[in-house]
Amino acid sequence: LKRLSVDTTVQEKAISFPTDAKLYQRMREKLVSKANDSGVALRQSYVRKGKRALVMHGRYAHARQYKRAKRQIRRLKTYLGRVTRDIERKLQPDQLKEFEKLLKLSHRLLSQKRHDKNKLYSIHAPEVVCISKGKSHKRYEFGCKVGVVTTMKKPFVVGIQAFEGNPF
Repeated sequence: LKRLSVDTTVQEKAISFPTDAKLYQRMREKLVSKANDSGVALRQSYVRKGKRALVMHGRYAHARQYKRAKRQIRRLKTYLGRVTRDIERKLQPDQLKEFEKLLKLSHRLLSQKRHDKNKLYSIHAPEVVCISKGKSHKRYEFGCKVGVVTTMKKPFVVGIQAFEGNPF
């Protein structure tokens, strides 16, 4: 324990590559399922329309028809906004607490822009940040930055600390 090595790395989270289309769809699905569990009657859930828009976005993007793909993303965003506002209108004051986290994430997702700093990359792990690496094969990693302290002779981990956000 006389000589220690301190290094930082990225503790990757088990998330797939975040795309706007998929995030909008997953957030809408979570809100609709939570509303069904809580007994909130929605005007429309957009289950079939949302699934179709997500599939068509993938097809258009694969065919390099980006204007059409962008239109499908706008539709998915519209569906999420409609469901979010419908739930906010129909919530009772006693139900507000259980929907608070999901509604906050939904508003954060709807308001984020391309070059914003605190973007939402995963619904189930909102603490995930995009960390740029100096690797040529993997430029970006999605997870949390951690510092690891190990011994020099035998690689024995002495301490680990996770850093909030994306410190440099």
